[in-house]
Amino acid sequence: MATLQPDPDVEQRAVNKSLRYLVPLLIVGFTVMNLDRTNIGIAALTMNKELGISPRQFGLISGIFFAGYLLFEVPSNLILHRVGARLWIARIMFTWGLVTAFAAFANGATAMFWCRVLLGIFEAGFLPGMLLYLTFWFTKEHRSRMLGWFFLGVPLGTVIGAPLGGFLVGIEQMLGLSGWRWLFLIEGVATLVLAAVYVVWLPNTPAQARWLTEPEKAALTARLDAERSTLAERSHGITALTVFRQPRVLGLSAVLFGLVLALYGVGLWLPQLIRTSLHIGGVMPVALLTAVPYLLAAPVMVWWGRRADRRGSRGLHTAIPMLIGGLALAASALLVGVPWIGYVGLCLSILAVLASAPAFFSLPSTFLTGIAAATGYAFVNSVGNTAGFVGPYLVGWVTATLGEARWALVIIGLALAAGGVLGAAMRLTEPPNRARLAVSTRYEHG
Repeated sequence: MATLQPDPDVEQRAVNKSLRYLVPLLIVGFTVMNLDRTNIGIAALTMNKELGISPRQFGLISGIFFAGYLLFEVPSNLILHRVGARLWIARIMFTWGLVTAFAAFANGATAMFWCRVLLGIFEAGFLPGMLLYLTFWFTKEHRSRMLGWFFLGVPLGTVIGAPLGGFLVGIEQMLGLSGWRWLFLIEGVATLVLAAVYVVWLPNTPAQARWLTEPEKAALTARLDAERSTLAERSHGITALTVFRQPRVLGLSAVLFGLVLALYGVGLWLPQLIRTSLHIGGVMPVALLTAVPYLLAAPVMVWWGRRADRRGSRGLHTAIPMLIGGLALAASALLVGVPWIGYVGLCLSILAVLASAPAFFSLPSTFLTGIAAATGYAFVNSVGNTAGFVGPYLVGWVTATLGEARWALVIIGLALAAGGVLGAAMRLTEPPNRARLAVSTRYEHG
């Protein structure tokens, strides 16, 4: 075993350097992804009226994005595993950036519908690809906290995007374009620029990292190879063809369904829910209130992910926030006479989903490796993300049918809590790795 880990201090320096040089770029990419995926929620404040989009149509348009995910996630991740992350991730970003920019010129509900379909197809593979890519750099002792940093892209996407979107959407006309059109155009062009940066900067593996010395490359590669070898022995022959039948993979897909149902069922409708329930007329106050739960979630995600690594109980660290957030959302949605309580429930549900994400997305790598991990990550993400269609459409349908969204929020809250119960029942936990505790501690303070 000593030959696999010749110098833990050298390995630790490699981990710390990768954190500084690599993870910020990944956070920026994930932030831009969430900007482009969710900007329709802010745009809807003026776009729906201009294009004549009804609540039911908006639910369909915002959710249809995930249809492409279901079909193309697995093929995309298999290609990434074969050709490497640098070119494939940049390709994903370039094509989705083009579609986002083209959405600025949509002339009706049908055109916006097809823009969202294409956005889902071209973006498919980015998140599972990034999750797989992080396993090429960080061992399981560091993975939840790395994902805690990486998933800052979700709250940052709203913390940055909501005020920016509020400002742009508030512009009635500029150079012949409405404010919401400028929102799509600017964010699409920014994605194209970032795709070029990824082509230049993103290394496929530690062996290609310009910021690591040769001893650091060797130490980190040896440690990761040793982990993959051990994991392959324990995976009992799980392959890309058999991963779809694994109970743990199917269970993780169901848990993710509950997470995504709340993330997008609540998140994409949040600006309109805030405006309606709190009777706020201005765009910017709505945008700022939309950003609040995401701002609060950012430090919680990092802390909770680090705690999951320390305790080695990633399943419970997934389940507990889901239970709390789901029950809070369902209960607060029923308190229609106290609208600010409803807002608190919305905030808690989003905070809970984001807090759960780092621990949850580290779970597949605890029993999958190689091409099985590439397939498993993509399959879990594609099946779970079908809730990204169901959630927004459910809120739109209930709002159009009953005139209010609260019963949809009750359903989403109960589904989120049920996902937490399932995660706890699956006992997706593992004992702390005492042999690596000292290195993990140095990493936290390194």
